Order: sequence, then structure tokens, then C-alpha cells
Amino acid sequence: MRVRPVSVASGVSAMWFDEKNTGASTLAQAQERTLSLSPNTNASSQGIITHSWRARDLLDLQYTAIATVVQPVTFKLYSDNSNYGAPISATPIWLVEPEFDIEFRGISAV
Repeated sequence: MRVRPVSVASGVSAMWFDEKNTGASTLAQAQERTLSLSPNTNASSQGIITHSWRARDLLDLQYTAIATVVQPVTFKLYSDNSNYGAPISATPIWLVEPEFDIEFRGISAV
């Protein structure tokens, strides 16, 4: 995921990949995960942030039929005013651009 701040905003945001839960991100999830904290402002020297997820478990790489329900990996962001100093009013802060690198296994060039 390529994430870029789009405004000058206060505070920070927590960002992480979740392999277990596809629900909305919460403070409890943000506090119990290994994540990155990024400033909410485009005036930051960090600029564009890139987050990557790779399959680390062989079960993530096994063949799954189309009709089978799978648990997807979810990219989550969380921020609030009281814990992370984010703006109180609804403000656009991040532009999230997904980028996929797909590898096909078992195909040979003839």
C-alpha cells in the first residue's frame, strides 16, 4: 500500500495489516499490534509511506477454489483525537493507493 498525507493535519495515525479481522479498526487493535505510526501532515519529511504484506505461512500460498470463502488480509488505519492527536472534525488526511504484485506458479514458458 502506498500511503500519502494529503493535508496539513495534527497528530499521527497507526497503520497495519490484519490477517484475522476484517472489521473496522479500533483503538484496542492499534494498541496491541506491531504497526507504524506516521505523522498526519504532508509537511512531514516522511512523505509517501509504503507498507508491504508478504505471505509468511504456507497456508497463504495454497490453491483455493473460487467458490471457497477465504479470510482476506486487510490494511487498516486508525487515529483519534484523544490518543493520537488527530483533528476533531472530519478531515481528509490520507490517500491510500493499493498496488498488487501477482505471481503465477506452475506456468512455464514454452
